[in-house]
Amino acid sequence: MQIVWDVGLVALFSIATSFLLLVKLHRQLSLLIGGRIYQELSQNWPVGVHAKYRASPKEWVLHIALFGLVGIAVGLLVYLEQQYLVALVVGVFAALIFLLLIKEITRNFPEEEKRNRAIFESQKPS
Repeated sequence: MQIVWDVGLVALFSIATSFLLLVKLHRQLSLLIGGRIYQELSQNWPVGVHAKYRASPKEWVLHIALFGLVGIAVGLLVYLEQQYLVALVVGVFAALIFLLLIKEITRNFPEEEKRNRAIFESQKPS
């Protein structure tokens, strides 16, 4: 029972700290979208409007699953010491989810750019 508690605690800590990375990633993606739109609208940039990247629900689920599995893998590596097979299997699942997460972000980015572009166009001065 203690191993479940310890591994779960490491997984929870991993998920909690991963949201700092997620905030930074979304900020960078927002800046990227804003920069791409700014290149096109350079002289007609609306005042007080900033691009915002919003993650899809699937992206949130994949993010939580990924860092939960990373936390579980790390917890198992620390707790089980010499038994690497279980941690390796969990790590492989984490790598597969990471690839799915990257695919979801690359799918969602153009949609968010279109959404932001529509907002900028609607607030563009005449």
